[in-house]
Amino acid sequence: MSEFKADRRSNGTFKAIPLEPGQKYNFLTVLCRLRKQGHNWVWSCLCDCGAKTEVLGSNIRSGNTKSCGCHKGQAISKAMTIHGKSGTRCHWLWQNMMRRCYDAKNPAYGNYGGRGITVCARWHEFETFYADMGERPAGHSLDRIENQFGYSLENCRWATRTDQARNTRANVMITRDGQTKTLAEWAELTGIPYSRLHARRRLGWGDEELFRGKRLPQRINGGQNGAADRQALYARALKVLA
Repeated sequence: MSEFKADRRSNGTFKAIPLEPGQKYNFLTVLCRLRKQGHNWVWSCLCDCGAKTEVLGSNIRSGNTKSCGCHKGQAISKAMTIHGKSGTRCHWLWQNMMRRCYDAKNPAYGNYGGRGITVCARWHEFETFYADMGERPAGHSLDRIENQFGYSLENCRWATRTDQARNTRANVMITRDGQTKTLAEWAELTGIPYSRLHARRRLGWGDEELFRGKRLPQRINGGQNGAADRQALYARALKVLA
């Protein structure tokens, strides 16, 4: 079975190469002529994938149609997944990193691109980002070591959620028994879930109360537990009795 290719003239037009059954153009093998369509013939062709398709003779000769359509789909898919990582967690993290820094419509943009956090030029391509950082370890996310700087090999690492909690610019420092640590570090040391400690902190619990599991008696009126109120009530009662 012979293979034919379109023969282009110097002026850009194509020479009319007669089509015959058995000829092959790109991924199509010509089977038979079907019908006339305008000044062209429609031909039945067999694609390399095994599917039959109908193609205008001019499109076969020019190479405008190379397959039944399967090759075009494969080419698009290859272009979209040339690194073979599309849809993976690692690729998703890279996309989110780029969006946070450069997409003003992204909900997180204000905390990243909006305050000057950028991605180094080398990491604008996923392939080079992946070459530098490698595969994401299970349970880890992309973390910037110094929060005031952007994303680059020198300032990024794969970190656990606890590591990231220690490193956030919104870290809460807690002092207990003379030692000051982040809330995440105390959670790890005491075994009390971070979420529970954080919730207590938001409710206004003091540093020591966070670990007791209950609040200390609340003091009012200068810490006298209502003594001033009782004294005032007693004075009014004496006036009534007088």
